[in-house]
Order: sequence, then C-alpha cells, then structure tokens
Amino acid sequence: MKENFIKQVGKWLMVLSCLLFFVNSVCAEPAFEENFELGIGLWSVDNGVWEIGTPGAGPDSCHSGSQCAGTVLDGNYYGTHKNTRLISPSVRLPEISGDGEIHLRFWHWFMYASNSYGGTVQLSVYDEDENKWSSWINISSGYISGTSQIWTSQNLDITNYATKKIKIAFHHAPGVGVSTGWYIDDIQINGVEYGIITDIIDSDGDGVPDSWDQCGDTLANSCVNHQGCACENGYTQQQMDQMVQNILAWGDANGDGKIGLAEAINALQITSGIKNP
Repeated sequence: MKENFIKQVGKWLMVLSCLLFFVNSVCAEPAFEENFELGIGLWSVDNGVWEIGTPGAGPDSCHSGSQCAGTVLDGNYYGTHKNTRLISPSVRLPEISGDGEIHLRFWHWFMYASNSYGGTVQLSVYDEDENKWSSWINISSGYISGTSQIWTSQNLDITNYATKKIKIAFHHAPGVGVSTGWYIDDIQINGVEYGIITDIIDSDGDGVPDSWDQCGDTLANSCVNHQGCACENGYTQQQMDQMVQNILAWGDANGDGKIGLAEAINALQITSGIKNP
C-alpha cells in the first residue's frame, strides 16, 4: 500500500511541477533550442560582426557551456556602420489551443555606448502563398540598450505566430559610440499551457500524459519517471519517502484531513526548495 501511494505521489508531483507556472517549467518539447556549443550551424550573419565562440571581451564567460554568440568576441563593435543581424534557421511553430502560449526565451549580456540605440529582437514570417519571407518585424519592446552587468533572461510572447514558419534575428544597431556589444546564449522556443489541463490522454495508464510519455508501453499503475519510463532513472526510494513525509507534514495546512490544490502547491514549493517550510 505504501509503495503504491509513494508511486502516485511521485507522479502527481511531476505533473504539478509542469502545471504550475511559478516554477517557470516548460512541459512541451521545445520547438527550437540553441546553445551554440556546436558552432554557428544553420545560423547566418548579415553584414559581419556577429561571431560564435568563447568571449574574450564583455562577459567573463557564456551563460552556459563554452560557446555563445557575440558582437566581436575579442573586442568592441565600432559605430553605426555595423548594423547586423544574427539570423536563425527557419522554425515551424507549434499549434496551440485554449490558453496555450508560445514564448521565445534567451539569455543575454549587453553593453552599449548609447542608452537610445542597441539591439532588437526581430521575426520574419514565411508567406506560403507568395513563397517568400516577410520584412523583419520587431518583437522586443524598444531597444535593448545601456549595460546589463550580468547575464539576464528575456521572455517574448510570439503566440500570434502559431503554426507559422518563422526566422528569428538578433539585430545589432548600436548608433554612435563604441562598446563591447551584445552576447546571446541558450535560446529556446516553447509552447506552454498555463492553468489546469482538463483533457489528458494517458493511453498506457502509467500516470504520464501521452504528450510527455517517451515510453508508451509501460504497464498501468507501474512506477515510472517524468518521461513515462521505468523508475530506474527516476526518484530513489529515499527521495520518494522524503517527499511523502514533506507532503504529509506540510500539505494539510488547515488541519481538515485533506490536501487541496493550494496546499499541494505549497507542499511542492517547499519540497522543491522554492520556499522554506
């Protein structure tokens, strides 16, 4: 009985961790990811300046790994004549429904000489009927300018372009002056569902929805990890025991003998270390 309870608690913890937007988790498989560890790949650059590699100027390191994109890795950009884009390969955005949203996320470090000009994030849409790409559309709010000091994250809503084939560009347009410029790393495009999912299909009955399940032939009610595969790569028995103890200790906050959604959220925050008990 205890083992079955532990298994079910583990599954619900993993489902809740995807449903709760405060964890900033992304449940869907990313439509696009790039960390530049394999070089420039299918990206392109117009009018030079953008480089892929390890910074020798600007930030002390990339946001993750050893490679990122930057405007002149070993020095400064120069003046207005270096108006240049780092352009992604084409990406087909996913279809969404209900309250679904699509977001472009990336990390950046920047230092511009001007507080009025700098970088913008742009998007081009492929016209299926005309067989051509649209002009670049600014999707960031104004210029990314001034100085960041540290790597910071950006989150841009591109839900309006769902199902479209697009390209993303990081447009460096610095205006006058000289500085170390703009560095980009860990880019991701995801489809995100906020709120409670009411239509969940779980064909093999293992407690993991088909949309997340990478092992579709597990037995019903068997112990699986968050990808729907056997528990060998999931939580250890000790970890599961501790989570159950945490939920029992912190979950029933009002003492009514039940654990509601709000209480489960609170227990998940404590269990995951987001807040203190």
